[in-house]
Amino acid sequence: MGRTASNAAVTGWQRVPPELHMKGIMQVKKLKKSGLFIGKPNFSDNYKEPGNPLGSYIMVVEPMEGPKDKVVYYQPLDDGFLIEGEAYILMGAVDELEEKVSDWKRTYKRVSFQFVEKNLQDYPAFGEEHA
Repeated sequence: MGRTASNAAVTGWQRVPPELHMKGIMQVKKLKKSGLFIGKPNFSDNYKEPGNPLGSYIMVVEPMEGPKDKVVYYQPLDDGFLIEGEAYILMGAVDELEEKVSDWKRTYKRVSFQFVEKNLQDYPAFGEEHA
């Protein structure tokens, strides 16, 4: 599928340029009417840098362009859903990430989209939704 998280990582609070957009899969407990899903803080050596020595990051998934409208693909699981959408990775210290997530939620503009069922279990999930 060609998804590499390092290609879509961004620092600072900004929208990601189109050339860095990627698909991302996340496991969630329920489908949200807003279409915005925010992951739990994670850590990876891939994101270590002088301003982020622990390599902390958060994944955000929004509806992506579909054939007609924006879409979030989903697959039911026994304990929730796998969802696939437009993914962004925000990097930085955990307290900075929490501030970025708060800003994202506050400024997020709900768009018209649809949920479409799709088999997603063949793809690895990048994260789990933030509680």
